[in-house]
Amino acid sequence: MAIEGALKTQLQKEFNLDSESGYTRYVASSFHLGNLLFILPAAYLLQRYSVRRITLGAFFIAISSALMMSYINIAVFVLARFFFGAAHAFCFLCLSTLISRWFSPNKQGLATGVAVAIGLSGLMICQHANHFLHGYLGLGLGYTILFFACFGIIAWIFAYVYIQDYPEGEKIELQQNPFAYLKEAMSNRKNWAFAAFAAFMNAPFMVYLLHLQDFLTNVHGLESTKAGIMFTWISLGNIVGNPLMGLLSEKWQSRRGPMLLASITTLALLILLFYLPASSLLIGAVLFLLGVMISAQVLSYPSIATANPPHMVSSAMSIASLVVMGSITPFQTLTAHLLDYCSNCTKGYLYTPNDYWFSFSPFFIAVTISIVIALLIKDPLEKVTNQEKAPSS
Repeated sequence: MAIEGALKTQLQKEFNLDSESGYTRYVASSFHLGNLLFILPAAYLLQRYSVRRITLGAFFIAISSALMMSYINIAVFVLARFFFGAAHAFCFLCLSTLISRWFSPNKQGLATGVAVAIGLSGLMICQHANHFLHGYLGLGLGYTILFFACFGIIAWIFAYVYIQDYPEGEKIELQQNPFAYLKEAMSNRKNWAFAAFAAFMNAPFMVYLLHLQDFLTNVHGLESTKAGIMFTWISLGNIVGNPLMGLLSEKWQSRRGPMLLASITTLALLILLFYLPASSLLIGAVLFLLGVMISAQVLSYPSIATANPPHMVSSAMSIASLVVMGSITPFQTLTAHLLDYCSNCTKGYLYTPNDYWFSFSPFFIAVTISIVIALLIKDPLEKVTNQEKAPSS
C-alpha cells in the first residue's frame, strides 16, 4: 500500500496509463484481488499453524514481491502486486491474532492503534524517500522500489527476533474444525456491524489519499509541490489518531463513543475541505484533523476481538478483512469512473470543484452510514467492564 501511495503518479507515467480508471484497472486492483482471495486461507492456516511462522513467511513473500516490482514491466508489476496483497492478508490477521492473545480487552484498542500507526509511518517514509531519491538524486523507479524493499528486510529481522505465538505459560487448544469457527463467526451480527463501520470509514479515506494531490491542485489552486506536502499532514494525523483513539476508548471504557464522535466530525471535515480558502496552513490543519478522526475505524478490530472467544478471533477478523478490503476496489473504481465521466481534459487530469463534489459523493454517503452504525451498535467493551466490576459490587 505504501509503494502504491508514494509512486502513483510515476507508475501512471511509466506504464502509460492515461486515465484514473486505467490505473485502477491494471495496478491498484491487483493488490486488493490478492488480498481478498487469500483472507480465508489465511484464517484457516492461522487455526492450524504457528502465527510466528506464518508472519515470517508473509514478510518473505512481500519482500520478494517488492523485488519483482523493481523490474519495471506492467505484467510483472501487476503479478507482484497480487502476491503483495496476499501477503498483506496474512500479516493483518497475524497482527490481530497476536494482539488478542497478548493484551487484555481494555488494552487491545491502544495496542491496535499503536501497531497501525507504526505501519502507516511506513507510508510517510516511502513518500519522503521517493521525493528525495527521485527528485534530488534522479534515481529511476526500480531503484526507488529496491530501497523500499530494504525496509521490508528490516521488518522481517524485527519479527524474527521479537514475535512469539503466546505469552509464557498460555496456549489456546483447538476444539473444532476451523470451518466451524468461520460459520460461527459469520453468525455473529456484531462482526458484520463493526466490519461495516470500518469499511465505510476506511474505503473513502484510502481512495481520497490517491486523489488528494490532484484535488488540492485543481480545487484550491495549490502548486503541485505544496499539494504533495499536504499528504504529510493527513498521514501525520492518521499516525497520531490511531493510538489516540485507542487511548480515548480506554479512558472512556467505550469504543462506541469515539467511533460516533469521529464519524460525525469526519463528515463535517470532508464537506469543509471544499470551501476552505487557498491557505496551505489552514488546509493542512483540517487534513491533520481529518486524519485523526478517520482513525476511529481502527477501533472496529479490537471490538470484534472482544466480541468473540479467543479461539475464533482469526475467523472473525477474516470476515472484517473481507468486508473492509472488499469495499476499497468498488470505491476506487467508482470514483475513477466518475472522475473520467466528469473530465474536461483526461490527459491532464484537470477537474473542476463540481467534478470532485460529484465524484466524491460516495464518500459522504459512506461516512453517513458509519454514523448510523455507530448509533445502533452495542459496545462489547462496556460488557467486559461491567463483568470486571461485578465481583466487587
